[in-house]
Amino acid sequence: MKTIPFHVRLTESDLKVIHDSLVSSGNADLASLFTRKEGLSPEEADYVSMAREYCDYDLKIDEEPLVSIGDDGAWVGAWVWVDGSQDELTVA
Repeated sequence: MKTIPFHVRLTESDLKVIHDSLVSSGNADLASLFTRKEGLSPEEADYVSMAREYCDYDLKIDEEPLVSIGDDGAWVGAWVWVDGSQDELTVA
């Protein structure tokens, strides 16, 4: 089965509601995907470190960004500054 990366920020209470609902409906395996993740794995941390080497003042990476690991690399979540102080929006 093909998996689809899905990233969403939830409050602790929302996460618990989803997890408990899945467990009570007999979907414990799926519920295990909805548990709080503490920190980055060593592999994720390595990719984040490499990504930070490419950052400049217009591209920022959170302390613990979203990381989606693929077969031969990873996507690391980053913030791109968009300047809204001009008549037209421009990506720095």
